[in-house]
Amino acid sequence: MKITVINGTEKHGVTYRMKEIFLEAFRDDAEITEYYLPGDGPGFCTGCTTCFRGNQNLCKDAEKVQKIEKSLLEADLLVFTSPAYVFHTTGAMKAMLDHFGYRWMPHRPAKEMFGKRAVIITQCLGAGGKSAAKDIKDSLSW
Repeated sequence: MKITVINGTEKHGVTYRMKEIFLEAFRDDAEITEYYLPGDGPGFCTGCTTCFRGNQNLCKDAEKVQKIEKSLLEADLLVFTSPAYVFHTTGAMKAMLDHFGYRWMPHRPAKEMFGKRAVIITQCLGAGGKSAAKDIKDSLSW
C-alpha cells in the first residue's frame, strides 16, 4: 500500500503526534511518502491561469507541484494534516491546494483521483477544527 501524507506545517506538535499515532498501524506494510509544508510545497499561486489553460508545466512552482501530484496520483491512501489557524487550514496547505485548481471537475480532473480515500487530521485549542478540515475536503471534492 502506498500512502501520501501532506503535513500543513513543519512543526512537530499535537497534529503531528496525532498523525504519527494514525500511521503506526501502517508502518510495517506501507510505503509512506511525506511532505511538510511550506518547505516541501509550492509558494503562493499567482493566479496566472497557465495551468487552467493546459500548461501546468510552466507554473513557477511546477517542480514541487508535479512531485506532490505524482505522489497523490500513485497513492492508495491520502492523509492531510493541519492544525486550525484562525479557523482554517494553514496558509501553506491553502497555497498547495490552490495549485491543484486545474484538476477540479470543470477543468482537467485526474481519473486516478476518483474513488481515492483520504483522511484529514486536524486539531485546535478551541474552535476551528471543523472549518480547517472543510477547507481540505472542499478542495478534494472538486
